[in-house]
Amino acid sequence: RLRGQLGFAPEEPVLLFVGGLCARKDPLFLVDALPRLRARHPTMRLVLVGPPLEADYVQALHRAVAQHGLEGSVVFAGEQLNPHPWFAAADIVVFASRLEGFGTVVPEGMAHGRPVVVRRLPGVNDSFVLEGETGYLFDDEDGFVAAIDRLAADPSLRRRIGASAQDFATTQFGMRGIAARYLDIYG
Repeated sequence: RLRGQLGFAPEEPVLLFVGGLCARKDPLFLVDALPRLRARHPTMRLVLVGPPLEADYVQALHRAVAQHGLEGSVVFAGEQLNPHPWFAAADIVVFASRLEGFGTVVPEGMAHGRPVVVRRLPGVNDSFVLEGETGYLFDDEDGFVAAIDRLAADPSLRRRIGASAQDFATTQFGMRGIAARYLDIYG
């Protein structure tokens, strides 16, 4: 329903970022890579859900959108108390954060059955973003673009990886899995 409200057609690939708009989370990386992706997928959209945490950074985001001619292709959705409809409206969850303790938005996206394309943070996300199984990790713009291109071009691959991601997230991060691990530890 949200896709329709936003004016997104079912065949238009929608990338979703959820997080604070700040340098550490680096959504500017996503905006800067979008023109390369739209060259191959002209209807691709990027939705940024999250509060503006750094005013100068948010201004830089808006400038980049204008410089790249991406008005209408990048949606600034602001902070959303209920992000679930936004996950449901997306095709791929993207996350370019440069520093995270864990980054819960990634397993949340996985739990919604979405493939994830995430900046590699060794020891943080490489144990659950399994290459080609639950999503893809990237180290640079070329890696990001290649992963998104692969997923955007193949809806069946998105569905397969999304289903695997959902199964993994539900098993590993669902309350039953967490409770079972606590019981194993504490008896």
